[in-house]
Amino acid sequence: MRTGIGFGGGALALPLMLFILPNPIILLPIIAWHFMFFSILTLFTHKGGVDWRYLFYSQLFIAIPALLGIFGLINLSPKILTIIVYIITLTYGISYLFRLKLAGGNKVSDAFLLIVGGYVSGTSMTGAPVLAAVYSRNIALDKLRNTLFVSFLMIVMVKMITFKLSGVEMQIRYALLLLPIAAIGHITGHYVHDWIIKNDADVFMRFIGLALTVITVLGLFRILML
Repeated sequence: MRTGIGFGGGALALPLMLFILPNPIILLPIIAWHFMFFSILTLFTHKGGVDWRYLFYSQLFIAIPALLGIFGLINLSPKILTIIVYIITLTYGISYLFRLKLAGGNKVSDAFLLIVGGYVSGTSMTGAPVLAAVYSRNIALDKLRNTLFVSFLMIVMVKMITFKLSGVEMQIRYALLLLPIAAIGHITGHYVHDWIIKNDADVFMRFIGLALTVITVLGLFRILML
């Protein structure tokens, strides 16, 4: 599922993985390794520049909330973290299903969404859809994906350093074992991303929204019953 639909694969993959193992602190290092590998690969192999000016501007609002989110990730219980991930994903699912758009368009609302996206990214690596909504309004399309990759790569690298310093198991073995499967999702994701850019993806996004909603409702019921 890594980089499914081009960007934001963590928001799709993590809820499914939590069905198998309801502990984000174990699963996130695997997702992070895959993201770092494939995002760097994408930056070097696909055309499109990076909007460095907006990237650095956005970090003024993203960096500190992301650090606070990482701190919460290290200290909260697995059950609480899993519930947080499911609630965030349920919000995405409902918004995709009913094609709701995040409010924004001015500096104040965009700054607020960047803060929220930064915190969510630090906590669970599922903040990409929020960041993408803001970036898409402020960055040229040909630079959008690469700028998002660099922004999220910065968060993930800080998170991985924090994991290491905190004694979290880095899950390198499982990341390597799952790399070929992630590669299938990565390659497929590029084609799906290009198709979405060129076509009306309304039905596709509604399907994703329905799937996420069903998965998260079942996941919430299951974790609350534990």
